[in-house]
Amino acid sequence: MRKNSLFPIFLIYFLDNLSFAVVFPLFSSLILTTQFNIVPFSDSLSTRTVMLGILNASFPLALLIGAPVMGDLSDHFGRKRTFLVTVSTATIANLITGTAIYFQNYSLLLISRFLCGFFSGNLTLCLAAISDISPNAKVRAKNFGSLTAVGGLSWVLAMIAGGDLSLRALNPDFSPSLPFWLVSIIGLFNLVVLYFLFPETHPVKSLAKLRLSPILHHIVQAYRTERLRPLFIVQIFLMFGWLFIFQWFSGYSVAHYHRLRDITSISLSVIGLFWILGAAAVNRFLVQYFPLKKIPLYCLFLITLLLLLTSHLPRYWTLVALDCLTALLVSLTTANLFSLISLHAPESVQGSIMGLSQSVVTVGQFAAPVVGSFASLQNVPIFYCIAALSTLIAFVLYQFVYRRIQQ
Repeated sequence: MRKNSLFPIFLIYFLDNLSFAVVFPLFSSLILTTQFNIVPFSDSLSTRTVMLGILNASFPLALLIGAPVMGDLSDHFGRKRTFLVTVSTATIANLITGTAIYFQNYSLLLISRFLCGFFSGNLTLCLAAISDISPNAKVRAKNFGSLTAVGGLSWVLAMIAGGDLSLRALNPDFSPSLPFWLVSIIGLFNLVVLYFLFPETHPVKSLAKLRLSPILHHIVQAYRTERLRPLFIVQIFLMFGWLFIFQWFSGYSVAHYHRLRDITSISLSVIGLFWILGAAAVNRFLVQYFPLKKIPLYCLFLITLLLLLTSHLPRYWTLVALDCLTALLVSLTTANLFSLISLHAPESVQGSIMGLSQSVVTVGQFAAPVVGSFASLQNVPIFYCIAALSTLIAFVLYQFVYRRIQQ
């Protein structure tokens, strides 16, 4: 397999994560403040918080539905065909999102984010394609680490795009719609790269029309796989804990610390850089000298301690610093959990299994904004205590997984 086969995969993964994360520094200002008329000025802060939670949850909810579907489709019709369909539709959905913000239409914005999330199920295809072209466990772990780092890079740029490019104070041509229109342009470039550089990595099984029942069958069978189920549950609690603080970071920075959008964007960008550092650099070092199964065990323990410590620190920049260390550890854990799941999955259903893996991650992404919408943005410690409890559960569950692997 040619090395440049990785580039289209990384670019697609970059685009999907950019589309998901660009809203974090932006939507809080659109919904929680009175600078925009997307939500009526008369609504209370608690009402606005719930509406923000629903808006943030629409993307991962749709991704939860779309990820296993896309994974199974790619197992039947090939990765490349499915990539071309999903990237095209996600590009159109981002264009609609920018239009909805321009006309300040909350309903259209909600629908467009749902569509974008559903067709960003090609995150699943990226995971499956990495599995296809990785010949052994160490190469697979490195490739998943690189993929996770690409996700971190997209998040850093998303914080800049959602923060700076939406501020008319910096440039009269900037607006909250601009980041989504730029994502659409990147999507068009992505299609060209995908068409010319990406070879089919999975043999096509059938060109017959695919029914829904086989998709559901594969998902159920994958979940029933005894070796994989505990890893899926660990993923859910890890991602819920991390995203519970990350997705609401901008919200409580505005409500509690009274930080402006540019400050929160810088903070989130720095946190994203530490995510990249963990996945790209630290992970490559660790997989050379430590068994793959041990890395998540130690990281989950340290993540829990850091979150508990952060809950008792009232200073904003100290909170950001500890969030950076947490991001580094979460990226390490995420990359190696993907590797472990892929290594335990049969090659014939890598798409379905990695689709389910993406789906359970998305459960955490969906639950975080929903639960957070009912929490007080003025009470920051509660976010970190809930997150620490979630990662503690992940740590305890992973100990059982570790013992089973040892046996």
